Amino acid sequence: QHPKSERTAYRLEEGWARLWKELPQKLRLPGFSLKVDLQPAERAVWLRLEGTLAAMHSHMVWDRVKETLAGRRERLVLDLARLKTQEGDVFRSLRIRLAAHRRQVRVILPKLQYAHPELLLLARMFHQGS
Repeated sequence: QHPKSERTAYRLEEGWARLWKELPQKLRLPGFSLKVDLQPAERAVWLRLEGTLAAMHSHMVWDRVKETLAGRRERLVLDLARLKTQEGDVFRSLRIRLAAHRRQVRVILPKLQYAHPELLLLARMFHQGS
């Protein structure tokens, strides 16, 4: 007796994972990439942002992340270590748009000696103890 080859619920990808995996296709920008690493055991998502992100595009990126987080329970780790920008508006818009989700979000910052002062505010806001 062989099992049916139909798609059953346990073979379909969970909805939360699908939403996060679709995010890089929705955010295609020149010189910028977004990598998603799902960790289902911990119900966590790592977003690795790499390349250059201009302030004029940052609002779109953070709005998409905020929409994906809305009503969800998984934890988000934003890895900004390889993100290159000299514009404080990029980090300011991140801080403003994800403020409501600060309990769910953890931020990995680039080396602070080379970073914009706005990153210090991010570090304080998304600190684990807050």
